[in-house]
Amino acid sequence: MSAGSGGLLALEARAFRLARWCSHNFWVLRGPSGEWLGELHGLATDRRNGRPVPIGYARWHALKGWHFTAADGLTLCRPNQPFQHVYLGDEADVAGRWQAALRCLDAINAQDIDYPRGGVRLWGSTCNSNSVFSTFAIAMGLVPPRFPGLWQPGLKRPIAITQARR
Repeated sequence: MSAGSGGLLALEARAFRLARWCSHNFWVLRGPSGEWLGELHGLATDRRNGRPVPIGYARWHALKGWHFTAADGLTLCRPNQPFQHVYLGDEADVAGRWQAALRCLDAINAQDIDYPRGGVRLWGSTCNSNSVFSTFAIAMGLVPPRFPGLWQPGLKRPIAITQARR
């Protein structure tokens, strides 16, 4: 499936590989010609300066939701990255789904969740960037996809938020 002519937009799930077999999953919005329009992430974020950091490694790192647009100049899309086309629809439908996910950002970020060191809790369930990926999927009325052959801790633990889903 790809975004084609006629005002169709696409939602794409991508896996940013960490090492050989670990994965940070995120969402990409594609325009009618397949162009990149934005990304949605859960990222470890330094509470002291508000900037994302690669994998949480300090007690002052929090899990925050992020929306990257062309104005930010940030992207984690890479060539040969695993991806899945998850949803294709008319502009109003897909944009509505994307907006539903965007509405989750404040609710996720207000919880000020500690990011587990190294991205994983050794005992208990892990809440990390893949948890945010799942939360966005649910808000968009989608099932969070898995990427075969990659370890995706946190994928089965979406973040509880009180706002209505799509």
